Amino acid sequence: LVKFNIIDVVMVSAMGPPGGGRTFITERLKRHYSTLAYSDLSDVSIKHIFAVISKHFFSVFGPTVQEVVPKMIDCTITVFKQALNDLLPTPAKSHYLFNLRDIWKVFLGLCSLSSKKSNNVPTVTRCWAHEIQRVFGDRLTDEPDLQWMKTQVDSAVEKDLSQDLTNIFDKERLIF
Repeated sequence: LVKFNIIDVVMVSAMGPPGGGRTFITERLKRHYSTLAYSDLSDVSIKHIFAVISKHFFSVFGPTVQEVVPKMIDCTITVFKQALNDLLPTPAKSHYLFNLRDIWKVFLGLCSLSSKKSNNVPTVTRCWAHEIQRVFGDRLTDEPDLQWMKTQVDSAVEKDLSQDLTNIFDKERLIF
């Protein structure tokens, strides 16, 4: 039997809240760590962050496009919150993890639009729907979840963005 002396070791670890496949950490293990926690950003903070980014990017677009951008921010946050509530990770769907980066990816796609080619509300709305389906919908694996995504996008386009679905989805696929 050999005795090891371990001296001056710093252990660092991270964890998310228990649930969705993540287990509870025992008090016996946690006593060895200093705990640092943070709260999630409020919806108001998230809206403000993306409003500032969008205001700068869409400043070269027409006023009708600039008017619809705050609604797109609200719709994106709504889809994100619904995905967090409805699309929970399971052993079969362990990749159903959503975070603030997903909202950022939607706006990164929107910021790839050209004001010379896409300076109208239907085109920007199409791009938004495409990005939502790309960022959130591409992870979905079964038909009920894909139908859930279609319902979310259709509802947002019709009710929140006040656009006609046949005008936005005039082709079989949304490609940008």
